[in-house]
Amino acid sequence: MPPRSSGCRASCSAAAPRSAGPSITRDAVSRSPFRASRRVIDVSGDGSNNRGRPVTLARDEAVAAGIGINGLPILALEPDLDRYYYDSVIGGPGAFMVAAQNYETFGDAILKKLITEIAANGR
Repeated sequence: MPPRSSGCRASCSAAAPRSAGPSITRDAVSRSPFRASRRVIDVSGDGSNNRGRPVTLARDEAVAAGIGINGLPILALEPDLDRYYYDSVIGGPGAFMVAAQNYETFGDAILKKLITEIAANGR
């Protein structure tokens, strides 16, 4: 089943004017009173960024702040979206992505991604 559409376009970086989704998350993580050994933003979606500033700028700012970005692209609409995530979205030490082939396999992909993140935390 395809996701519900609100008429919005796909954007990893247009959550607010002149801001980026990862930038907003980066700021929230930076302001958090809680400290962690790792700081990671998880991004999932079924389309490349087509609105707002380039997602690579937001990614690079987050990585420079010591925050990694992992990805979970859904390949249902854009079969090569995993390549886009690899080239433009994920970043930082140990960054990775797990692709879901379609909406039906999204749950399995989330489980695999969580297991990978938890296993990496033990290193």
